[in-house]
Parts: sequence; C-alpha cells; structure tokens
Amino acid sequence: MKTFAVLALIALVASCRLDTFFGGSGGGATSVAGPPADLRFADQPQTTRARNTLAPVRVAVRDDQGNIVAGFAGVVSVALDSNHAAGSLGDSTSVAAAAGVATFRHLRIDKAGTGYWLVASAPGTALAPARSQPFNILAPSTGSLTVTTTTSGSNLPSGYTITVDDSISQPIGINAVVTFVGLAAGSHAVTLAGVTSTCVIHGANPDTVSVSGGETAQASFDIACAAPPPTTGDVVVTTVTSGSSLPSGYTVSLDGGPATPIGVNDGVTATGIAAGEHTVALSGVPGNCTVAGPNPQPVTVAARSAARVTFTIGCVAATGSLTVTTTTTGSNLPAGYTVTLDTGQSGAIGANESVTATGIPTGDHTLTLSGVPGNCTLASPNPQVVTITAGATTQASFAISCSAAGP
Repeated sequence: MKTFAVLALIALVASCRLDTFFGGSGGGATSVAGPPADLRFADQPQTTRARNTLAPVRVAVRDDQGNIVAGFAGVVSVALDSNHAAGSLGDSTSVAAAAGVATFRHLRIDKAGTGYWLVASAPGTALAPARSQPFNILAPSTGSLTVTTTTSGSNLPSGYTITVDDSISQPIGINAVVTFVGLAAGSHAVTLAGVTSTCVIHGANPDTVSVSGGETAQASFDIACAAPPPTTGDVVVTTVTSGSSLPSGYTVSLDGGPATPIGVNDGVTATGIAAGEHTVALSGVPGNCTVAGPNPQPVTVAARSAARVTFTIGCVAATGSLTVTTTTTGSNLPAGYTVTLDTGQSGAIGANESVTATGIPTGDHTLTLSGVPGNCTLASPNPQVVTITAGATTQASFAISCSAAGP
C-alpha cells in the first residue's frame, strides 16, 4: 500500500509540472482579444507646469476582458474636460492608434489650475469616452528675454516696437537692446513692428523664442534699409538746326522758369523734375529761323525716367540793310559818286545824298566809294568796314571836301 501511495503522489507532481510547462508562467495559453469594448488610460496625465509638455499620455483600446485590441488602428482623440474648456492642449490632440494604443507626446496646457481631466474618445466608433484621473497644472516658471536690433543702410527709421505674444510691448531704437522680465517658461512669439517700407528684415518676423525658467533668452532682428525710390525724373531737350545764317544758340526754360543756354545742335538735361505734366519753351530764335512744331512743347515726366523733347529749327540766310550817306562841301562839286559792297552790289550816289541797299547778308562787309575827282578829298576812311545785322539797317557815311579846279 505504501508503494502504491508513493507512486500516485509522483504521478500527481509530474502532471502538475507538465501543465506548467505547456501553460507557460502565466498559467494558461495567450488569449486572443475580442472586439473593442472600451477606452482606458494606460498612462495617466501627470502634474506639470503650464506651457510645458506633459509626459506622454497613452490610451488603450480594450475588449470586454480587458485585453488590448492590437488590431485597432483608428484615430483616438483627447480633450480637456468641460470644466477647463478655456484651456488649450496644443496642436496634437488626435493620433492614430498603433497596436491598439494611442500615444500623445505633445500635449501642453497653457493655464495653471487644479482638477484637470482628459477625456479620450474614438471618433467614428461606438466606444464610450473615457475620463482620466485628475491632475494639476502648476504656475509656469519665469525667465527673461533680451531683444536686440541692428539696423544698417540709409533713410533709417527713428525706432521700432517689440511685442511678445501680442500682449506686452516695448519701444526699441534702431540699434538697441530691451529686456522683458517675468515671462513664463516656454515658447513665445516676438514681433518687430514699425519697420518702414524701405527696410527689410533678414530672418523670421515674428520670431519664436524658447524661454527657460531662471534664464535669459535672446532674440535679434537684423534690418537693412535703403533710400526710397525717386519720385522725380529728367527732361532731355535737344535742338536740331539746319540751313544758313545759323544763330550762336538759344535758351530753353521749363514751366516758365530760368533760361538755360543750349547750342543750335545740342542737348541739355534737367534733373530732379517732379513727375507730371510740364512745358518746355525754346527762346532766342532769330527772325530768319523757324521752329517746326509747337513751341512751347508739352512733356510728361515719369519717376525714374527721362522724358525727351526735340526742337527742329530751319534757318535761311539772314539779311539786313545799309544806308550810305555822302556829304560833300567846297566848290566845283562833282555830280556824284559810286558806292560798292564786297558782295558785288553797287549803285550811284549824289554828292549829298543817302541811298539804301537791302538784302545784304549779315556780317562784316567792305564798302568802297569811287568816282571822287582829283579836286576832292575824302575825310572818311575809304574803303570802310560795315557790319550788317539781321533785320536792321546799318548806317555808313562819307565826308568829302572839294576845292576849285585848277586852270
């Protein structure tokens, strides 16, 4: 009987060991999860400071036996409980589950408070929302922010304004430094305002800066400025003169302003002329010349451009007149004389007479009196030089004295 009892005990122990071997240490075969039944927080949200990222929060999809449904890959979302709806969780509140678990790594609450809860849901499914354990958000730690401006170029502004998070502002010079203190630790948007249209900021504006508790963060803006584009243009005036007896030059004026000399075939430029409509006048045109086209001429000036005006002038030979007078005294006077110009023009003139010749080319000419008898003497130069002016009459005279003729 004793032998039989020992053998029965050995058989029972061996049976238990075989069950353990085939069942594994968990005491049974790995179960297969059923359909999704509920949502549960696998890793609860932890207390942290405002503006800081929470430790990863995980939400699992489980079946009615509590097993994770590894085949679930749908979207899981989290939101703040309605008691704290004014807060913000950041921008990553919906993620796709992986092997039945959704992991939220970028949650961040911007306001301190107690008794926060997260509510998890699976949009598009029949799963009921799940609520996390309560947690607190502590007041953020603070730091400082120093902002530097560096401005170069020309036409510089008087200064700018620095604004942090669209809430607090300080004026700042064009090459200056300002400091903001008591800023909550975390990310902040720093904006530079008051930059004129002729200046360019090199880099981001707004600039995102991370402030750490008890430390001073740095932000800088590099600004380059340039002179504004001109609002004026130029006027280029050209003269083209042809023909004969050309003048030495003319003058031009803009809008009735001061006269500027210009040659007969020349060009002058007026700079810094306001954009808009103007008139250009050509003056000093002699009577033997004619301007083809309007004078003055209208001209439209555009900013940063050169408007062009051309005056075309045609000239003909310029002429004048010459009046010659003879004055003869004494006795035995001759009947008259002959006057001759170097142009070939010639005519008779009495002993005491005035004659006028017309159509004489302008300029210097030689005038000769001939036919003076031997008993007469000229008191004036002979020949003499006369200057003919266009459209005018030049005067010349000869004084002759005569005596009685000899036997």
